[in-house]
Amino acid sequence: MPTLQESGLQFTFTPDWIVKRFDKHRYYKWLSGVGIKGVDFIGIYKGQQLFLIEVKNYRRRNERQLPEHLIPDSSALGQAFADKILDSLQVIQPIIGYLKRR
Repeated sequence: MPTLQESGLQFTFTPDWIVKRFDKHRYYKWLSGVGIKGVDFIGIYKGQQLFLIEVKNYRRRNERQLPEHLIPDSSALGQAFADKILDSLQVIQPIIGYLKRR
C-alpha cells in the first residue's frame, strides 16, 4: 500500500489508489517556476476519480495546539486551498496534453 508523508503526518492508501507527490513531481516542477502553487498529492481512485489533496498540520511537533492567533481564519484557509486547487488544475492540463502526445 502506498504510504506518503507530509507536514509530520503519514498517509497510507489502499491498493485502489495511485498517489503521487504532486508538488515534488518533475512535471510540476517543470511548470511551477511561474508562481503556481500545487497541492501536496494527486491521487486517482480505482482508475476513475481524480483527487487533489492538500495537507495542513496546525499542530506543533510535540502535539500541543498552536495558539489561536497563529491559525488562519477559515476564509483565508479556504482561499489558500482554492488557489492551490485552481493552480494544480492549470498544471494538469498541459501534462495531460504532453502525455497524450507521447
